[in-house]
Amino acid sequence: MSRTEIDSISYKCPCGTGTVEQTIISTDYVFPSAEVSYKFQCTECTKVWRLSNGRLVLKESEKPYIEASKACREAYKAVRQCIRQIAKRYCDQQSSLTKKSEFEHLVTIGRFSKGYATYLKCRREGKTMSEVLVHEDPSSRGEVLQWAKSVSASVGFSGQLEEVLDRLSMREEALGQAEKQIVSKSL
Repeated sequence: MSRTEIDSISYKCPCGTGTVEQTIISTDYVFPSAEVSYKFQCTECTKVWRLSNGRLVLKESEKPYIEASKACREAYKAVRQCIRQIAKRYCDQQSSLTKKSEFEHLVTIGRFSKGYATYLKCRREGKTMSEVLVHEDPSSRGEVLQWAKSVSASVGFSGQLEEVLDRLSMREEALGQAEKQIVSKSL
């Protein structure tokens, strides 16, 4: 038979008038586990602070980080869009007549490693050659970017790609700076 234990610990909240309650629910099953949760017992601190993994985070200090994070996501979108445009223009220049020749070309340039049947399946699903070329496999993002850099000049996109990459780099740097400004402390 197993048993569940519930323990509660109270900490003084930052303003000193209330508490932060930590609840630990543990079991002694074959694979024991513990679930830890935190809750403010102070309306003032709830307005100003947020609890995250046993730490107090000042909400106001997170605003620049949240804005920088949004800007970073938009910059990532711009890079992906530019790469898709490069891929489309590149594939338009190839003027392949058959799906077999498209497949062989993608294999030759190292942008498709699955078999011909998989390529045909992608095409039957309505994906264009350029969509297959820049598929959204997270493990190949660096490879896609390197490929896009290598062909961007030949399709007339080198300036645009460099511009969106520079913008992304600036946004990532701003995000890192904003993250350092977040005020947090342990209970």
